[in-house]
Amino acid sequence: MFVLGTPIPIKFIHETLFDWVRCLGMKSVDTNENARLHFVYFSYRPDYEYLKLSIESLMNSIADKYIGSVHLFEDQKAPFSNEEISQLKKLCPNLVMQKVENFSWASPESTLAEINCFAKVSEGGNRNDMVVKVDSDILFFKSDKLIRILKSRLSNVGDGHNEHYRFAQGGLYLIRAWLIRDVLAKVTMDEIMQVVKKNDSVGEDKTISRLLKERGHPFFLTRLMLYPSEYQRVVKLNAFNRWDFCSAHFVRDKDNMEQYQKRFSIT
Repeated sequence: MFVLGTPIPIKFIHETLFDWVRCLGMKSVDTNENARLHFVYFSYRPDYEYLKLSIESLMNSIADKYIGSVHLFEDQKAPFSNEEISQLKKLCPNLVMQKVENFSWASPESTLAEINCFAKVSEGGNRNDMVVKVDSDILFFKSDKLIRILKSRLSNVGDGHNEHYRFAQGGLYLIRAWLIRDVLAKVTMDEIMQVVKKNDSVGEDKTISRLLKERGHPFFLTRLMLYPSEYQRVVKLNAFNRWDFCSAHFVRDKDNMEQYQKRFSIT
């Protein structure tokens, strides 16, 4: 089903309409007028080509004045070559490279490692800045949705529309610096293990969603990412698509990122 050129699952029509109403009511607040976005990638050499496309789309889609920093935490099991790092820094001259040792993907240990990385990024700056976790298979396109979120009073925002609005999917989500410093950074491995058991899942996105919810800060769940079943049916991004979403998530479809980069005129 399409509404204003935007794909909507019929079974979630009520949730989608409710989301649109909430987003229409999203207002800027003075305290966040000078806030900035700090983008965080966790990646390694096998994903270099996808990461390169993602960073290029980020730099082409988000105005410089809203970007506080871009961080790449590099898994040392498969580090990038010097040439690859050079190419990434040509796209993003201020890219901050940081090493992650013994990173175990999709595990309680990796969840704690990611939280610790978020805490490093959030240190020392504006408490109202937002840390934005981004997967390498995300393509951004021109949209003001991230900026509207940044300037709003919301503290943590994720995409729940492909997950029955139960948790923030891990491809792209945003958390205020103060919430990371005051709440998330204080989480222990024992607390993470307890949540993993409750969720019956080691997924970092489900774990962080529940940790924050149990501490009184549930994610504001909206629509941030077009998924393959959605962007494959969109011939051209229109103004409403760009209001509703800000990116496409190439889950199990990474090899088509370059095709859609051209199709959606992201370069």
